[in-house]
Amino acid sequence: MVLNNNIYSQKKFFFGIVNSLDQKSSKYFNSKNFLSKKNSQFLDNYGKIYIYPIVIYSELKFNKKQKLLLNPLILTISTTYGLKYFTKRERPNKKNKMSFPSGHTSGSFVSACILNNYYGLNLGIPSFILATAVGIQRIESNNHWLSDVIIGALIGSIYGIKK
Repeated sequence: MVLNNNIYSQKKFFFGIVNSLDQKSSKYFNSKNFLSKKNSQFLDNYGKIYIYPIVIYSELKFNKKQKLLLNPLILTISTTYGLKYFTKRERPNKKNKMSFPSGHTSGSFVSACILNNYYGLNLGIPSFILATAVGIQRIESNNHWLSDVIIGALIGSIYGIKK
């Protein structure tokens, strides 16, 4: 019984810290307005539409031996949305309970990794900069908490790293 209470206390303490950081970072990003409305809309679309055809083309061109189900993009999307349905975390804007983790960010980071793997740093560095900007946009637009974006970036990066 003591062990269960101790684990519960540790989880409560950890998530309390995460929640506090999420609240503070949300206030910070929302007060700064780093991105114009036009740039914010571009990054929103980049994270969910623009990047995928380029990545799919690259995967088909360079990685002909890979099985479809082992494709980093498919693994990233399925993991991200599995976690969204499992955790049901409410978005900062209260729109729905699909906040954790950020799908735009996980997709942008797996895409950046794939493009870096196939084309090198000349395309990799700009891709990672755009992926980071997508994460910032998701926080600034009040669609995600900082922790949603960080975990989304980690998921995308883990699946995207060339093995």
